[in-house]
Amino acid sequence: MNTSVRGMAKVSVVWTIFVLVLFIVALVMFFVNNGELEHQRQIVASQTSSLAEKTAKNSADSAEIIAISEKVGYQGNGNRTDVALLTKAVADLHEAVPETIDPSVKTVQSALPLLVAAIKSQKDRANELDNQVKTKTAENDELQKAMRTAIADKDKEATDLRRQVTDLEGQNSDFKQNYEKQLADLREQVKTANVSLAEARTSIETNNRKFANENEASLTRMNELTRKLNPIIKEPQSADGHVLAVSKNLGLGWIDLGAKNRLPVGARFTVVSGAQGATRVKALAEVTKVQGDMAEVAFTEQRDPFDPPTTGDVVFNPVYDPHGERNALLVGSFSGAYGEEQLKNLLAGMGIHVQTKLDATTDFMIVGSEMYTDPETKQPVDTPVVPTDLPVYKEAIAQGVQVVQLKDLRSYFRF
Repeated sequence: MNTSVRGMAKVSVVWTIFVLVLFIVALVMFFVNNGELEHQRQIVASQTSSLAEKTAKNSADSAEIIAISEKVGYQGNGNRTDVALLTKAVADLHEAVPETIDPSVKTVQSALPLLVAAIKSQKDRANELDNQVKTKTAENDELQKAMRTAIADKDKEATDLRRQVTDLEGQNSDFKQNYEKQLADLREQVKTANVSLAEARTSIETNNRKFANENEASLTRMNELTRKLNPIIKEPQSADGHVLAVSKNLGLGWIDLGAKNRLPVGARFTVVSGAQGATRVKALAEVTKVQGDMAEVAFTEQRDPFDPPTTGDVVFNPVYDPHGERNALLVGSFSGAYGEEQLKNLLAGMGIHVQTKLDATTDFMIVGSEMYTDPETKQPVDTPVVPTDLPVYKEAIAQGVQVVQLKDLRSYFRF
């Protein structure tokens, strides 16, 4: 009994120990397995974290690429930029704007600043052109305004002219009536004149005697003027000097007029034979040197090679007078080599006084060219004033003053 109890007690201890050992083994296995599990969990957690970071980075890169693609454009089938399309776009830029995008530009980044600069330049040019257009538009507006003003002025002027025409037509009608009345009055006066005609015939003989006396006085005045004047166109009747010597080889000669006779260099004479009654002109003699009582002349325009100037021939110059004092009046415009001061000096050297106005002592009148200023007011005129239209010219003609054209004076003097 006690043995059985002891045996059962031993068995219980053994199972207890066995169970305890199993528990300890199980407990050890539990801790071992639990540590490995924790290590695997750490590895999984680390890989999961790395995967999450890569996924986030990939998502950020994808988002950035998509954003760049949205800005750059040229997207293919997806939502990303197609490199081939972008390359073709850069090539198209080279072709489209070669002056701005040259072949050295390879990227959009390099091309964009150039395009921006070109667009800015074009914009500035467009603004400049726009300003020019505004300026031209303003000028055009001013011109149109001026044109409208001119048209309005012309319309007003035309209206005034039409009114003047109407007034003139009315005046013409009045004049016509007055002329008709005057014609009737004249007819009555003719009748009265016919009555007076007989009385007029009676006084004709008295008037004829009066006119004869006046004509005789006029002839006396004309003879006096003829004595004083030397015509320009026709040769004078008396010689001014004689040819002293001739050099046939040199075409030169000497005449008996010089500084004592107030002879100027450049004066021209016609040479006529010294024979009695000879009038045919042989040549022209131009004074080249002047001494006290003689002068050197050069012969030109010889008429007959077989009849040259010789010693004893006479010389004529219708303006030059080696002896007397004369008065001249300048009428018209004088300029250039034949200016008014030059003429005065030339004439003064020959004893010819230039007067400021016409009077009874005027010997001849030198006529210049047309005047472009009024002779009295000295103001410019639209129509040139012809010297022959001046009152002083007509008065000189009426008084018998010799008229000398400037062109005729030039033929006798070179200066």
